[in-house]
Amino acid sequence: MARIRRLIMLIAVITLGAALSAAPASAHTDLTGSDPDDGARLTSPPAAITLTFTEDMSPRLATVTLQVGTTDAGEMDVRQGETTNALVAEVPLDRILAGGSPQTWTVSYRVTSTDGHPVEGTLTFQAPTPAQLPAAPTPTPSSEPSSNDVPATDEQSANSGAGTSSALVAAALAGIAIAVVLVLRARRRSDQK
Repeated sequence: MARIRRLIMLIAVITLGAALSAAPASAHTDLTGSDPDDGARLTSPPAAITLTFTEDMSPRLATVTLQVGTTDAGEMDVRQGETTNALVAEVPLDRILAGGSPQTWTVSYRVTSTDGHPVEGTLTFQAPTPAQLPAAPTPTPSSEPSSNDVPATDEQSANSGAGTSSALVAAALAGIAIAVVLVLRARRRSDQK
């Protein structure tokens, strides 16, 4: 009987340990840095904006917009950075041509982390703007995936992390069920003796 109780305790501890060790995987991701830095003062417009996160990111699940001064915000093309936790948003050509006075550049992002949670944020910096904005070039088809290839709805983003949580709950419940079955069997055997 004592052996069975020890076995049950061991199973309970292992189940609890597995559930707790998986908890950090469900933590939310954060932006750890950007280039240019939030609040920076640049002497020329950047060609790209790099966002670095605490977890791996997919460009297909990211939306990054840029607003320069009082212009309307426009969506930027996003690609994978040098590391899997970095995204690079390409600044549209009409924004790279320097010549105007410094303006506030506002970069807004909405990404979906590997745990399925949407992460949003904004950063601003100062940089010159073009003295005269040329007409926007006509987009050409690209073989590179863009952020428009797989649009993620709020519902998809919210539900995509549910699988991990459900698996943890199922594993914990299975461990508890096994422990209960073992206790009941042990009691039945001891009652029969």
